[in-house]
Amino acid sequence: MTLVNLRQKARQPEAETQPAREVVDPLWVSVLSLRLYEEERDLTVKQFFLGLAKLGGYMNRSRDAWPGWGLSSQKAPPMSLH
Repeated sequence: MTLVNLRQKARQPEAETQPAREVVDPLWVSVLSLRLYEEERDLTVKQFFLGLAKLGGYMNRSRDAWPGWGLSSQKAPPMSLH
C-alpha cells in the first residue's frame, strides 16, 4: 500500500477500528508501536498513519489540518529500537 492510499484509508470512518495489520505489513505496525510507545501495541489504521506522520514532525494538535502529502512524504528520522 502506498502512502497516498494509506492516507485515504486512514480518513475513512472504519479506520478508527480497523487493525492496521490488515492493511500494512504487521512488522511495520510492531516497529512503529515500539518506536512511539516503547511497547508493542495493536494500532488502528488511523493510529498507524498519524503515528507515521508524527515521525515526520506532525503534531496532531486540534488546530492542525490532516497530514498532507508534503508531511507524509518527507523523510522520517531513522527508526531505532533502544
